[in-house]
Amino acid sequence: MTSVFVKENHFSQSLRIFSLFALRTILFLGLLVTLMSGESQVQAQESQGSWQTPVNLSNSGSASKPTLIRGASGDLHILWEDTYSKFVYRRLGDTWSNSSVLDLPFYGYNFQLVASQSGSIGAFWINSADNTLNVSTVPEDGMAQAESWSTPVVIGNGVVAFAITLDESNNVQLIFARARETADAPAGIYYRNSPGSLTNWNASQAIYLSKYYRSMIPPVGSGSAINTSSQTQMHVSINSTSQNGNIVTYVGWENPAIKKLFFSKSVDGGVSWQEPVEVTDASQDLALVTPSDLRMIFHKDTILQIWSLDEPGGNCGIYARTQTIGNDGWSAPESLESVFGSCPDQLRWFSLPSDQILFILTKQNEISLVAWDGIRWSLPQTEDEINQFVNPLTSDLLSLGQIDIQTDGNQLFLAAKDEAASEDIWFTQKMLSGLDQWYRGSSSWSPLRLRGSDLGKITAATAINANSGDFYFLISSIDTISGKSSLNVISDDTTATVISALEGQPSGLVSQDVITQNRASVMWSGGMLGQIYTVWVDLSQASNISGWSQPNALQTNFTGFSPAIILSKNGDLYSLFSNPYDPGKGIYWVRSKDNGENWSSPTIIPIYKNLTNCPRIDQISLASFGENSYQAIFICRTYAQANNSLGLFAIQSTDGGENWSPPVLISDRPVTWSQILTDQNQILHRLWKVSTDKTSLFHSFSSDNGQNWTTPTNFALLEGNLSTTKAIIDKNGNIHLFQAYNSGEGPASISYYRWAGKQWTSEQSLNLTNSEKGKISAISAGVDGNGQLHLGFALNTQKSNLDESSFFTSSYDLGTVEQANQPTEVAIIATATDKPVAINSTPQPTQIATPIFDPGTINTSPSSNQPNYLGVVIGVFISIIFIIAATIFIRRKNV
Repeated sequence: MTSVFVKENHFSQSLRIFSLFALRTILFLGLLVTLMSGESQVQAQESQGSWQTPVNLSNSGSASKPTLIRGASGDLHILWEDTYSKFVYRRLGDTWSNSSVLDLPFYGYNFQLVASQSGSIGAFWINSADNTLNVSTVPEDGMAQAESWSTPVVIGNGVVAFAITLDESNNVQLIFARARETADAPAGIYYRNSPGSLTNWNASQAIYLSKYYRSMIPPVGSGSAINTSSQTQMHVSINSTSQNGNIVTYVGWENPAIKKLFFSKSVDGGVSWQEPVEVTDASQDLALVTPSDLRMIFHKDTILQIWSLDEPGGNCGIYARTQTIGNDGWSAPESLESVFGSCPDQLRWFSLPSDQILFILTKQNEISLVAWDGIRWSLPQTEDEINQFVNPLTSDLLSLGQIDIQTDGNQLFLAAKDEAASEDIWFTQKMLSGLDQWYRGSSSWSPLRLRGSDLGKITAATAINANSGDFYFLISSIDTISGKSSLNVISDDTTATVISALEGQPSGLVSQDVITQNRASVMWSGGMLGQIYTVWVDLSQASNISGWSQPNALQTNFTGFSPAIILSKNGDLYSLFSNPYDPGKGIYWVRSKDNGENWSSPTIIPIYKNLTNCPRIDQISLASFGENSYQAIFICRTYAQANNSLGLFAIQSTDGGENWSPPVLISDRPVTWSQILTDQNQILHRLWKVSTDKTSLFHSFSSDNGQNWTTPTNFALLEGNLSTTKAIIDKNGNIHLFQAYNSGEGPASISYYRWAGKQWTSEQSLNLTNSEKGKISAISAGVDGNGQLHLGFALNTQKSNLDESSFFTSSYDLGTVEQANQPTEVAIIATATDKPVAINSTPQPTQIATPIFDPGTINTSPSSNQPNYLGVVIGVFISIIFIIAATIFIRRKNV
């Protein structure tokens, strides 16, 4: 008996050792596999800090609808409904008080608590029996006694929605929607305030009147049931801030019947109000969506307006725009789907001591936190821990719903009902920390801004970066119903404005690369006969029609195609364009010596003396270098519209564009896009895209005025449904290249690559969301004087079998992106080709070698990242096998 005991004890001791080792193995292998699996940009992560173990406040069951309020004393108060006792109240100072049962007049109604700075609490609610808006007040220290609550006072009649705010001067400000129509008080939006307390109410003021609200409640004496759902159909909002010693108040509301949102503001504490302003204009788009729930949030001197757009089928998205207080202009609306996803069930916000706004989202009892610093939106922080607590009495998992949250600085307080077995009210809290980490991995691109809709079909886009730092997009478009064309301008904070009506079908819109004398010239192909048109603009008046000249056609007897324009070192504007048809087929140049007001007669460049089998010249790109030199590259195509490139060629002039060299072949492969750029060190960069069974992006550069070129580098291998490509170069010599992808049924995206002098890097892509559906058809970009990279693109959709386009923009903060490094001197060939070719017009290479740097091909295919928990699962599985094997081994050894 003794010996058996010794063996079992030895076995148990061995097993414990192996079990401990196995547990460590589980954790190690789980972590190892997690790290090996990698991690792409996350869509959500858990916020730092932990929620405390929840406390059961009710211990009774049959509890619901917890409501938290923090009083002037700093203590936290909670009320919840009890099926058998109406209300139950507790107070949290240093510890929780005992429960107090209360019979209060707002039991069974949706109420809102407001705490004044003078130490009183007010409860506001709509009596659904008669649609009166009521208020009952109580001193903070008397909340536990029902007799301390005042008799309800009616402060509004026929009310279907209300909102309250307390300003910095302790004035209570109220907005409500009245649906009852009487001679002295028509249906509409009304404002009231109570200066200094919760009981000193001034008379109501009408801000906006509409008979449409009458349908939200039945006529008096009709006997019809009151529409109890009207409070969910109608939303109003109010918020205030202090500016220059004055109380500035904004109110917002909707008119669901006409699908419009409005707001108004007062700059004198509610004494007077400005005329209501529409947030959303009536358009064809609103035939399918309904705007609602306009809210205003203040951040320092910025006001953020957010609202919902509801689509048929239950889809809903959040949109936003901003304004600097004191200015009249608003930014263009932008979708926040990448921040909030679809519309949350509840959305609340609180100001934090760090000058950030904390948004708290609740969706199907799941909580996420999002921070906004006035510019950036953080990644959503999922609070999964909330759904992982266990009831210590029953070991049941808590299912917390009906959530209410309050804050005190960086402290979060949460009360919720357990919607599982207990039906108790639970309370927990946590301290926010590490908010800066929330922004890591968040998109460096700003949320998309819709800058133009109902524009017809957008045919081309270009950008102008003014010396003043202002930035403009230009787009040409065709109304697909009338066939009329227009030129439109978009400034930093405006939507598309029509500058001029155009003739024909405009294409190839280009603008000069460098701005002088605050003027810019623009060219495009259009008109009834396909001429080249020009226009110039005074950039100080670019947002106004008066700042633009009338479009003028160059004096030619032939069609014009694919224009390119550049500023010469001597201040002249120089342009190339092609004529694809005989007679006069070829490339032409023109010059302007007066900033684009007048242009010389076109002069042909005799390229066809040395170039055969080039029916049509397309995508001319032009760059200047040295004192008086240009180089241009172009694609030869057939007349068919398919992908039919016959080669990429280059020509060069060293006498200011008067004479040009014979064409030199760059690539005889199917080139679908190309561009040439010059950096601040006078280095020329050629970029092109070759599409075969796979699509590749190539780059080659020259440091000696185009005499010799580096071997082409294939820096990106592309797959998928590719669309347009665009490259720009900033003042620091960094090249920014954008490649659009059109996904079948899903949202499109734009990949971003950057060259900083030595190698290409793949930057963060701009990913569209499900609310921006369509195909990208045009891209333009530029970098302003503040280091902001601006990207604009057209998104095409079909409505009633007609092409329709919207124009979106986003920006990317380049921060402290340094000046591009001088490229390392590398072995070169006289004419770099992406594939060895032999034609008579190509000079013999002086050297043939491989570049000493090779960044490699950037993999643009979506990464297939496994969820991190798979690492733990795999580790557990391996460890279980190990434990079983170890157990068998020990048993055999001890037999």
